[in-house]
Formats: sequence, C-alpha cells, structure tokens
Amino acid sequence: MEWLDRVDELPPNDARERLREGLIRSLSTRDARPVAGPLMVPQFRMVALDPVRWAAGNAIAVVADNTVFTDVANLVREPSYGTARQMPVDALPRIGGRTNRAAVTEILVDLLSDNDVVPRGDRSCPPDSGHRRTPGVDAPPRP
Repeated sequence: MEWLDRVDELPPNDARERLREGLIRSLSTRDARPVAGPLMVPQFRMVALDPVRWAAGNAIAVVADNTVFTDVANLVREPSYGTARQMPVDALPRIGGRTNRAAVTEILVDLLSDNDVVPRGDRSCPPDSGHRRTPGVDAPPRP
C-alpha cells in the first residue's frame, strides 16, 4: 500500500497512471479492508483520467468501511466526478450502517435526479424507503 502513496513521485505520464490504476485494482479486494478504504478516497479525488477514477470508485465500493462514510457521502454528492460515482453509491448502505441509515436514504433519494448515478442510487435505496423507481419511469428532471 506504500506504493500507492509513492506513485506521485514518478514523472507524470500515462505509464504512471496505468501503474496507479493497477495498484488500485490490486487493492480492490475485501482482504484489503479496512486499511485500503482511507487510501482510495484521496486517489478518487486526485486522478484526472476517468478509467482510473472508475477503478478507485470500484475499490471504494469494495474496501470502504464506516470510517470513511462522510468522505464517500461527499464524493457521491459531487457532480463533477460524473459516472465514476456509481460504484461508491453502491457502498453507501453498507458503510453507513444503522447509525447513518437516514443520511444514506436522504443521499440516495437526492441522487435519483442525477442521471450520472441514478441507476445505482435507485438500486441502492433500502427496500423499505419507498423510493425505488418503477422500471421505465424517467428520473425527475434536474433543477
């Protein structure tokens, strides 16, 4: 995991970003919990390439725990991250747990109007929240 912190010491180029993506993907396993979760949030924020950000989002979905709930909640609310937020959205119910259930439901309902993540937000809504969309029904228009 130390290598992930040191990737930015390399010259900025495609090879560095491929290395970063490979390291992120290699840490996308439950065995990397809970150590890798806090490492993935800054990786998600700093990378500029969509495939690498997607890989970091996928890693967050796998390795994040309740210690990074607030960070992940902030990531999924930031529209500038686009569709890379889809996988972290899936992690919200798991990492939020019972203590953050109301916050998770609120975030997921808010995301129903965000076309970049609405398929994930809809699927991630708790079954008893009453907020699942009916298949074939479009998301509400963005404000």
